[in-house]
Amino acid sequence: MQSATDAKAKVETGVQIVERQILAVLRHQRFFSVAALNQAMLSLLTQLNAQPFQKLDGSRDQWFEAQEKKDQDDDQTDKEEKAKRR
Repeated sequence: MQSATDAKAKVETGVQIVERQILAVLRHQRFFSVAALNQAMLSLLTQLNAQPFQKLDGSRDQWFEAQEKKDQDDDQTDKEEKAKRR
């Protein structure tokens, strides 16, 4: 398990990546509604999440999907164990 310091460093790095790849692209544009800003950010976020990692296999999308699948499998296992105990 990660320490709080390791987790904090990873979060700060993630924020820095978003600042560089999303906010930097949008900084000179003007948006006249929150919906327009959200649309522009969503487009860039989708691109960011699909980009392959530099030092790891896969992309953020792939890692998220793998984690979601693991969580669903864990939930299913928990339900099965509870049903056996009854």
